[in-house]
Amino acid sequence: VFTVHDQVYKLADLAIVSNGPKHVGTKVAGSTIAVSGTVTNQGEDETGANKVSYYLSSNEILDSKDQLLRETLFVTMSPGATFPFNENLVIPAGATFGEYYILMVVDINKVVSEKDETNNIDSIRFTIKDPNGVQELAAEHNLTLAPNPAVEKLCINPSGFWKGETAAEITL
Repeated sequence: VFTVHDQVYKLADLAIVSNGPKHVGTKVAGSTIAVSGTVTNQGEDETGANKVSYYLSSNEILDSKDQLLRETLFVTMSPGATFPFNENLVIPAGATFGEYYILMVVDINKVVSEKDETNNIDSIRFTIKDPNGVQELAAEHNLTLAPNPAVEKLCINPSGFWKGETAAEITL
């Protein structure tokens, strides 16, 4: 609530919160990922119709590099009203291996005058892996060869893999 020239203005406040875990594990490009949550009007004024937009992102910050996956429309919300959402989103088949986020954004076009614009986004994290189990080595992965130099037998001891994975295939 704010006052300008003795006129009191009430503002809406759309907030989005995802339900469930913040990390949903491993997915394969081309598969689906389930997202759910609730949009709440925490403000003192009603909103017009709006939408929840779902983006595939490499981080938790919405920017022009993020890919829009789908949008869900909802009707006018009075103060205190909620809009629950449940969607199965398709992960693009061309997505490369790595860590990703699904960003869930309400009021993407900022058409609602709100008292707090910082609560309009939430996210869940997941990892895209090769369906055949092949994963490229990243900087945090280490392969130690022993003994060094190899004499009769070569042992490979991997470390730093996600969730303790230890399988590695070496092509020489």
